[in-house]
Amino acid sequence: MYYNYKGTGGINDVFLGFAADVLKMPNTRLSLGVHGSYLFGSVTNTRKSGLIQTALASTNYAGGVSMKSLRANSFHYEFGLSFEQRINEKHLLGFYATIDPLQKIKGEYVDELYYTSDINDPGLYDTLFYNDTASGHITNVPTYNFALMYKFNFKANKGETKELNSELSFHVGYTLQDWSKYQDRYDPNFVNGFQSTTKYTFGIQYVPEVNFTAGEAKSKYYHRMRYRIGAYYQTLPYITSGEQVRDFGTTFGFGFPVAINRTLSSVNLGFSIGSRGVSDGTALKEQYYGINIGLLIAPTAADKWFRKRKLN
Repeated sequence: MYYNYKGTGGINDVFLGFAADVLKMPNTRLSLGVHGSYLFGSVTNTRKSGLIQTALASTNYAGGVSMKSLRANSFHYEFGLSFEQRINEKHLLGFYATIDPLQKIKGEYVDELYYTSDINDPGLYDTLFYNDTASGHITNVPTYNFALMYKFNFKANKGETKELNSELSFHVGYTLQDWSKYQDRYDPNFVNGFQSTTKYTFGIQYVPEVNFTAGEAKSKYYHRMRYRIGAYYQTLPYITSGEQVRDFGTTFGFGFPVAINRTLSSVNLGFSIGSRGVSDGTALKEQYYGINIGLLIAPTAADKWFRKRKLN
């Protein structure tokens, strides 16, 4: 038999966020926010299975084709909290949290089943079953994120003209996802066999010179870069050989500032090395490598974005 699995499409997210200071003092700041979005788009999962006649047969396999499509059309929201306490000029503590509560993602569902003499030629499909009237919802996975941050500012010896204003920060994160609450009301045969998951993260970031936008320090480019390293451990919602799948990895990366008019924009490059599986390596064991590239766009020192105006 010949099997082929393919997924196409995606869910788009148009969002708008609001935040406000609930408590704002010289050394203490508490902010609350809400993130609202509209989800739209479609995802199609296609499964093909065909009979191989001989070892030298062509790719014209006779068999069946199953296509299941979900068209999302729903609103979504999240809540956030930020609390920062400055101990003194050098030390800053922060606590952050986001909550994505249980919500229904509404939309439409299309279920198709075909028989064909060639699973790779849609023009030959013979319809066995087609239903495009199903409407319902799936539920998102309730997600709770918590993070702690400690930041330390100090003077580092540049070795030439003046000291650098360096910064070292530590980040610890915890995420809980309750997959047992996930539901699929489109599929009457759906049975939730997922497990709740947890994720722990730890990261360190070092910036040799943080005040380069002030134009006071004539620092080298590598002094303005951000150097990052971290690690993570998480459980996945799947069970293999009676054991929940685990994922462990390390990360490292760099933040490259855009050297134009003392802007805060940067290009971020990250690398990850990890493994996932269970204690029985013969049941499931996977090694993987990842590359992440991000772009942060921010105003320059000369721009007047969001600048507060004061009238005498």
